[in-house]
Amino acid sequence: MIVGIDILIMFMISILIIKLRWYEKMSVNDMKQGKTNLEDFSITIPEIPIHRTDYHNNPDLLTAMLVTHLEDLTYGELQQISELEDKQENHFKILSVHYGISSQTTMGYLVDIFRECELIADLKKKIQVDPGLTREYEAEIWRHYHKISLLNDNYYAEKITTDPSVLNATITFQSMEGQKRAIAAYDISWF
Repeated sequence: MIVGIDILIMFMISILIIKLRWYEKMSVNDMKQGKTNLEDFSITIPEIPIHRTDYHNNPDLLTAMLVTHLEDLTYGELQQISELEDKQENHFKILSVHYGISSQTTMGYLVDIFRECELIADLKKKIQVDPGLTREYEAEIWRHYHKISLLNDNYYAEKITTDPSVLNATITFQSMEGQKRAIAAYDISWF
């Protein structure tokens, strides 16, 4: 009798393992074919509903406040995807929070500096290939270095005067159900 129960348990475990591997293969295929994307798990909050003074302009504190609020909110929301109704473990859990920050406008200077550095690297290669024109190439290299200095000065001048603030947030949930529940709770667009 006990041997029969053990065999039955082993048979059930084997079926569950086969089913799990089948679901895993399906999920991998869905990801490879583009059927499942980050957008299926994420929401975007276009404007932060919490005033800057409440989180002292600290993104880490804002993250803690948003995660706590949204997890509590989605935990209490009604089921949205009926196929997932029997699995309720992590539907309300948040995986990550990313912000759009106003100080990212200064990135243009860094991109321009990078382009100038690429031009300098190209000119140095030209010097190796055509040493006869070294003087002209070096003069052009110095013009690019001067431009980099100006861009660098402008970058730091703007960085000092810019007070970065969080503009928006993208929140990624551990499941599609969490994303659907958050959308149901708020009138927000998905990522």
